[in-house]
Amino acid sequence: MKFSHLFVLLSICVMAFSSCREDVDAAALQVYDGPMNTSININLVSSDSAIIRSEIKAPKQLEFENGNLEFPEGIDITFLIKQEI
Repeated sequence: MKFSHLFVLLSICVMAFSSCREDVDAAALQVYDGPMNTSININLVSSDSAIIRSEIKAPKQLEFENGNLEFPEGIDITFLIKQEI
């Protein structure tokens, strides 16, 4: 009985230490710094008290991990001003 427990324990140790894991060079790993989200045909309308104040249109928007937004194909911003009569 002792021999079977010892054999099982030894077998587990041999399997654990002789796994087929490859060592990975940490310098070879690269951090992805590209966009996390891509949006197409953006149309954003901003309003205050049910009055449209601005409109943003863009054919493409890229959002990065740090929160930055990039518009590689340009952006069109229209500000609407209410005129008092």
